[in-house]
Amino acid sequence: IIVADSSIEVFSIKKDYSHVNVVHTPGKLYYNKMYDILKEVKTPFVLELPDDDIVFEDSIHTCVDFLHNNTDYSFVDGVWRKEPNWERQTSYFLESDFYSKDPLERIRVCLNEYWKAPNHSIVRTDVLKRNYEFVIENELWPVRWWDKIWMFLSCFDGNYKMLNIDYGARGNSITPLMQMLENNYPNELRKHVTWKRMLIGENPRPLINFCIDRGYDPNFSEKFVRDIIKNVR
Repeated sequence: IIVADSSIEVFSIKKDYSHVNVVHTPGKLYYNKMYDILKEVKTPFVLELPDDDIVFEDSIHTCVDFLHNNTDYSFVDGVWRKEPNWERQTSYFLESDFYSKDPLERIRVCLNEYWKAPNHSIVRTDVLKRNYEFVIENELWPVRWWDKIWMFLSCFDGNYKMLNIDYGARGNSITPLMQMLENNYPNELRKHVTWKRMLIGENPRPLINFCIDRGYDPNFSEKFVRDIIKNVR
């Protein structure tokens, strides 16, 4: 377990746990922090977990086993339970068992038909590291863009699977800690910038070039990416 702490004062863990490593980088930009942390991760799979959610230990093992045995998938999770009644948050992916060998079809379905934020799935470490590297290299800082870019890139690498297991629990997202963070975003993350502004000018260019670099026609790539961005649900 790595605690990636970029607050000014280091988070203190009261007990000494040999399997927990606190990495304190005060003020470091989120994307840079996570990319540097992921370069130190030695396991083939990783879970990036925010401090206001819980993922059940048994579900982690189940998801890791799934990825280990299914190399054509790049990330996997299960069913979240959420306040106020802790009901299961089911989705299309659980009902349909969606699968495709076509990277662009995976992107289209996951972003345009049945959008679900993927960030806290169990994911192949190299996939997540490439996601952060892409954002850093292209300076795609707005925080509201991150989960959509994450989904786009990860779906190109492989399929997404939602297992029929209780995966984790999400409480009220506006905890005192999260409320403090809501009012304290670094300017670089540009929290006010909406996803729709991704369509302006050359903002989509990195994703268009991503497709071109993988052998797709430039005109097709431009139309595909702009249509995907426009139709995110």
